[in-house]
Amino acid sequence: MLAWVAGLWLAGLLAQQWLGGGTWQAPTSMAALAAGLAIVAWGVRAKSPALRTGRWVWGAVLGAAWLAGLSTRTDSARAPPLPPAGLARIDAQVERVRHGTDAQARSIVRVVRGARLEDDATIVAGTRLWAGPAPLAEGTRVRFVGKVAPFDPDDWGQMVRDVADRTTRCGFFPVISVMLGLPGETPDDVTATLKLVQDLAAKGAVIFPIFYEPMASGEAAERQRFTLAKMTPGHLELYRTCYEQNFKMVPRLFWDNQRAGGVSWARRALMQTLGRGEVMTWRRTFRALRRRMDRSIPVAVEKEQVYAS
Repeated sequence: MLAWVAGLWLAGLLAQQWLGGGTWQAPTSMAALAAGLAIVAWGVRAKSPALRTGRWVWGAVLGAAWLAGLSTRTDSARAPPLPPAGLARIDAQVERVRHGTDAQARSIVRVVRGARLEDDATIVAGTRLWAGPAPLAEGTRVRFVGKVAPFDPDDWGQMVRDVADRTTRCGFFPVISVMLGLPGETPDDVTATLKLVQDLAAKGAVIFPIFYEPMASGEAAERQRFTLAKMTPGHLELYRTCYEQNFKMVPRLFWDNQRAGGVSWARRALMQTLGRGEVMTWRRTFRALRRRMDRSIPVAVEKEQVYAS
C-alpha cells in the first residue's frame, strides 16, 4: 500500500508540470495532506475491520496522495531563469525591507521590467532580487541602475571600465566617485582601486575621492569614520592620482559648460586662471601630507576645513 501511495504522489508531481503552477497549489496541498492523514487516522482507530480495510478508505488515501503530489510546489522545476549578470536598468516593486545596522538595509524587489545595459538581455518580469545597501521605501515602485548577481566580484572593475568607455564614446564626461576607508578595506584593495583609477583616467573620466562617513552616529561610528589621520601612503597616492586627473579634466568640463551657458570668453579665462591657483594650493597640501608620512611626525594639515591631528 505504501508503494501505491508513493507512486500516486509521484504521478501527481509529474502531472502538475503540464498543468502549471498557481496560487491554488499551497492551500490545495495543505488540504490534501490533512485529509489523507485524517482518513488514515480514522480508519486505523475504527472498531469495525470492514471500515479499516474498506476499499473506499484506501481509495480516499490514494486520491489524497495523488492530489498532494499534484499540488506540491516544485519551484526548482518552474523557477524563472537567473537574471543576466552585469549592470542592468531595472524597474521594480519593493516588497519587503530588512533593516540592518549602520543605517543599511536589504530590500526584496520584484522586477516589473529590466534589461542588461550591455546587450539588452531581458530580466524576466516577476524575478525577485535582493537590493542594497541603501534602504528603500516598502511598497513603492523604484527605477535604478545596478549590478546584478550572479557575477564574480573581481569583474566589477572591468564593468566600470566598460561603462566609462561607452560614456566617453557617446561624448560625455564620466564622473565617478571613489570611496576611501570602507570597513574591511585592505592595502590590496587600495592598490586595485589605484589601478582602476589610472585606467579610468586614460578614458577621460573625472574622479572624486571621498572619505567613508557612517550614516549612523555614536562612538562606534566615530571609530569607523575615515579621516586624514587614518590615511596611509597608499591612500594618499590614490587621492593624489584622482585629483591630478581632475586638474586636467575639470577645467575642460567647466569651460564647455560655461560656454554653453553663454558666459563670456573673458570671464571663462578668469575662472581658469583662478582655478590654476587652486590647483597649486592642492598640490602643496599633497606635498605636506607626503612629508608628514615620510617623517611620521603628527602635524595639523588644513584644507577646506578637513583636519588631521
